[in-house]
Amino acid sequence: MCCDYSCPDGYANAHGTIGDTEEECCESTCDDFCCPTGWIALDAQTDIVGIGRNAESCCKAACHDYECPVGFRNVDKGIDFESPPSEDHQCCGNCEVIGCKTCGRDTEKCQECETGYRLNAISQSCEKCLAESCETCVEDLGRCDSCPTGFHFSEVDCSCTQCEADCQSCSSDLMRCDLCSPGFRLDPFKGTCEKCEASNCATCCTSLGKCDSCVDGFHLEVTAGVCSASTAAAHCTVSDATCATKCQVCDHGYHLTDGLCQACEPENCLTCDEDPMKCDACIPSHRLNEIMGGFCEPCLAKIGCLACSTTVSKCDSCEPGFRLDWFNGICEPCMNEYCKTCYQDLSKCDSCHTGFVGDPETGRCYAPEPTPWHGQCEGLKGPFELLSTGNCGSKIHWFGCDTDSAHACYQAVEAEPQCTKDYFTFNSRGDQNCGCKTSNEEVLVVYSSDLGDCYKITSNDAPTPTED
Repeated sequence: MCCDYSCPDGYANAHGTIGDTEEECCESTCDDFCCPTGWIALDAQTDIVGIGRNAESCCKAACHDYECPVGFRNVDKGIDFESPPSEDHQCCGNCEVIGCKTCGRDTEKCQECETGYRLNAISQSCEKCLAESCETCVEDLGRCDSCPTGFHFSEVDCSCTQCEADCQSCSSDLMRCDLCSPGFRLDPFKGTCEKCEASNCATCCTSLGKCDSCVDGFHLEVTAGVCSASTAAAHCTVSDATCATKCQVCDHGYHLTDGLCQACEPENCLTCDEDPMKCDACIPSHRLNEIMGGFCEPCLAKIGCLACSTTVSKCDSCEPGFRLDWFNGICEPCMNEYCKTCYQDLSKCDSCHTGFVGDPETGRCYAPEPTPWHGQCEGLKGPFELLSTGNCGSKIHWFGCDTDSAHACYQAVEAEPQCTKDYFTFNSRGDQNCGCKTSNEEVLVVYSSDLGDCYKITSNDAPTPTED
């Protein structure tokens, strides 16, 4: 008899059957079957006789993790199909507002607008920017306040001009990049973007042939420096140890249901573990209102504000890179962008972000080697070096061009005929103006003020850094 026969995983004992072999005593089941992405387990774990365990027998296709395109929303995460959904209309509903990127259950009210539109908070409609090529125009429909990827933003007339080079953004010299798109690395000498040779890199700071961070949907194998496709369920932080398409811990803003991650219903939730209709905690710069039903309301002081637990008008904790002013309830930014904390003095770092080290004399943080930072590479050897804080000489020619980085200031100096191309100063702690020496002073004058950073131009025609 088969009563005492021990069947392998995925098989059930066929009680009462006469025999003493696996074929005679066992029948396959869907118990603990790992369904692939885009499928969910059948509600009933039915015995499967003669056909074996597979996705068609043990799973059903559903919209649970289907990603809808811009301008659509997932209409019903519980819709089931005979095969994985392949068309947007099966799982997605069209937002009925022109220019709308995302909408909720009410398709006539927009939550986020597409590039080139401004959200009207009262009507929840999208208003088209009147100026050309804007990404956003929050303050004035006729003037841009930011540009899309590949455009240069002019502080003078708030306009956007397309870069001629293949880059994410460029300086006033449209042929020179100052930021590169994911998968590219900036050559600081040429102002061009070099493509990473390894696939699916976000950055490749140390070597073009190795990734040090990956684009979404891929994870980094650190030793090899390669990005591999993630097999995890959508929006999943920690996958099930025995089934990568099932989740154990979801990304922020998602609720775990039957091994899948579904978006929290209220906006701005950090977690909604107990109930997908109520927030347990909020994303930064928001406060949990439990009295009014568990939704997240925005803090009024948004810049650098991590939480405003007591009242929305005052912050009680700040994001890294900011210092809390307890009396006024606001977050003050550290003057060095790589600071993690600056409790004692805004101009000096107490600690640095990962990958950066502190200079005890200047109180600055710097990257000693090529380091990925917000999708870009810091610490690459460039055509200039920091000499000291203070201004570089008794006669400074200020451009008033509002550059946002020392690299952009260097590019502006190279393009400015009045500069002698020996030193430049970037007022990174104040109005962000860029300047250079206008005379050929033999002795460099460095003032004690730390409002400006003095850089020495080391080469105007240096070779491209070699690969490791």
